[in-house]
Amino acid sequence: MKTTIARAILCSWLFCAAAHPRQAAKIAVSRNPDNEIIVAVNPKIHLDYGLSYPLTYQIAIPANSSGLAAWRKFSATADWLRITERTANDFFNGVEAIRFDYANKIAYLSVAFSNVSDSVFLWRKK
Repeated sequence: MKTTIARAILCSWLFCAAAHPRQAAKIAVSRNPDNEIIVAVNPKIHLDYGLSYPLTYQIAIPANSSGLAAWRKFSATADWLRITERTANDFFNGVEAIRFDYANKIAYLSVAFSNVSDSVFLWRKK
């Protein structure tokens, strides 16, 4: 799962590397004991570029899943906010959204970084 998420953010990592050729880009993806995915970006890159445009992450979901929901927050102590679900028939770009492709066991999650934190916490539940 970590590999899939890391691969999904490779494009944003490459963007940051190109923008900061002398500075190694730093994006970390981890999972905590509560099964939350945490995406953290280098504070300098966040400060310089804002990263307020939603990036789309491709996340593997378990086989035979249904009725999933996605949630996000920007700090460990913040309240969870549900992410609006879209379907394959919906076009969405530049907005926070989640689309579950149950047949291919993939969720496409678009979320931006907040100006108050260098991290995004992501969580899915049934």
